[in-house]
This record gives sequence, C-alpha cells and structure tokens, in this order.
Amino acid sequence: MWHFAHRHPGPELMDDPKVDRDALRLNLRELETINTLLGGYQTTFHGLKRLMKKPEKTYHILDIGCGGGDTIAAVDRWAQKRKLKVRFTGLDLSPTAIEYAKERCASIERIEFLQMPFQALEGQTDKFDIAMCSLFCHHFYDQELTTLLQVMHQNSRIGFVINDLERHRIAHASITLLTRLLSKSHLVKHDAPLSVQRGFTLGEWREMLLKAGVLHVELSWQWAFRHCVIGFKG
Repeated sequence: MWHFAHRHPGPELMDDPKVDRDALRLNLRELETINTLLGGYQTTFHGLKRLMKKPEKTYHILDIGCGGGDTIAAVDRWAQKRKLKVRFTGLDLSPTAIEYAKERCASIERIEFLQMPFQALEGQTDKFDIAMCSLFCHHFYDQELTTLLQVMHQNSRIGFVINDLERHRIAHASITLLTRLLSKSHLVKHDAPLSVQRGFTLGEWREMLLKAGVLHVELSWQWAFRHCVIGFKG
C-alpha cells in the first residue's frame, strides 16, 4: 500500500499522449472550475506580486505547461485590475491543450503559444522576464524535475513562480469527495486525487531547488494546500 510519506509514482491519465481529445478538453474545462472554486490562482498571484515591482514595465511571462490557458487568463485579469502591463508565451507539449488555450485566451492581445517540450528551452538564458507554472511540477520526477527548475531559473530575467500541491491526507480526501460529487470527467476523478499524492512537502522543495542550483528562493504554504515557490535571480 502507498503511504503519504513518499510521492506516488503515477502516472496520471492526462499524461498519456494518446488521451482522447474530447476527454482532455473536458478535463481542462473542469480544472479551471476547480481552481476558481478553491482560489487556486491566488498562489500564483502571491508570487507575481513579489516579482512585479515596476508598474511602468511590460512583463513578458512564460507559462510552462500552460494546459488550457486558464492561469494565463487569470493572470491577465489580475494584471489589468492592477494596471500592470503584461505579455504572455504559453508552452505545452499537448496539441489539444494548445488548441484549447488559443480558444480560451482569444481575447488576450499580446500572447503566443509554443507546442514543444520545456526541455527545448534548456541552455537558453534570460529570454523572458518571469517564468511560471501551475500544477505542472508534480508530473515529473528526478532529473526531469531538476531540468524543469533549471529551465525556469535560466529563462527568467527577474525570477519564477511555481504553484503546486502539498501532499496531504486532508487535501486528498477533500478533492476525492469534491470530484466525485461535481465532476463529469473520468480524467478529473482519477487524476485530481492522484495529483495530491504526487505533490510535495516544503522540505522536498528545498532539496530539489538546492539540487537544481537555485539559491535565492522563497517558499510558503498557501490555501488550499498549495505551495508557492518563488525563485529570484541573484
């Protein structure tokens, strides 16, 4: 039996490159609803506040693992309310996710999408002002996760923000009940509880960031059972 002391090895159904297109689109739509209901975007906003200090600047933000574009849309609304100028690049490996994100973010003027693996950015430096990812890191382990952290750090002039899940029994029980009651997506019902099991502790974050060579960081617990990881360029 698996225990919460260690990360679950997965995999999640949505990570299958052969996942049904319509099923994935429903999954992406429901994930946005869950994030909205639980206030999940606030973790990303918390990190961006720490990095976006110049109201006169236009910030170029890279969203790695952008999925259906819901985090980009949420950040765009948040920035507009604060009169912050932004432009976006969304990156995802899934053609279905990119297609959905383009539809979801059609009203955003300064945006582009790249269908490619994040590893393609390895070795490039300072291409964007800020790199962010939301609910993406828990899909990876070992060297892939180290590479992801290094790519985010190297490709940001100012820093990066990670919004991801805390591995916790209460979070697991809560999302299991919520998705059973409200979700119509078999992907969400399977993957959402598993995502919590693949989440992290703050201690694990410290070890991973040190291994990746990211030294200037700020870690915090956020509602609901999220971690905000902010990396600053030294």
